[in-house]
Amino acid sequence: VGGFKHGQVVEEAGSGTKSVVIGVRLADDLPALFFHVDGKPGAGIFSPYHVMRHSLHPNGEIRRVKEFTGSLNPDATLRDLLVHMGAKKHGGRPSSSSNTEPESADDSEQDEELPELELSFLYPVGRVGPVQYLMFDIRDEVCMQVGGFTHGTVVQEAGGDESVVVGVLPDHTDNDKPKLWFRDSSSPGAFLYGHYAHVRQLLTPIGHRDLTEADQSLLWHSSTSEAAAMTGGV
Repeated sequence: VGGFKHGQVVEEAGSGTKSVVIGVRLADDLPALFFHVDGKPGAGIFSPYHVMRHSLHPNGEIRRVKEFTGSLNPDATLRDLLVHMGAKKHGGRPSSSSNTEPESADDSEQDEELPELELSFLYPVGRVGPVQYLMFDIRDEVCMQVGGFTHGTVVQEAGGDESVVVGVLPDHTDNDKPKLWFRDSSSPGAFLYGHYAHVRQLLTPIGHRDLTEADQSLLWHSSTSEAAAMTGGV
């Protein structure tokens, strides 16, 4: 599944952070390899793994991992039991009701205070349908300050996959923190790269692509659809 064995210790290129391989379990109904990062309270997934995999290197150390023998709350969810090192590429409605994991506080930090966001560019959000239509700030200076790339920049991951920069939007799963959103050819809408401070170093700008703004009527449709879902309407 992940290219490493249980108990292997791997180090992240650049930071030297060590993690030990725990094993495989389902994440979003797909098998994923879980790691325990030194100093963290629990296991989690590196994501997007196909990008992070290239920066993980075994250091030859093998650790004996003690099985947890305590009692678990039978009502606990995966979110309760696990601590993610970085959220997966995630999209969908960026709110507290989203099933995505928030990034840690140091994943995407701005050294300077951002100007007030100007949300002027309507674009779909979500890794899978149905998408929601939300407004983005696409000003170059804001996109650069938040994520290091400008609106429309095509970036290539270490594994060769490409995505295009959409713009900046507050992430309601992380205290409305402004983050840079992307879209790739396999997604109907924009998404976030989790663990972005690290992933950013693996993204290479290779060109520019014009993005077509969604029709403003879809903003109304998106809002009314969400309200109907909340009230049980259609």
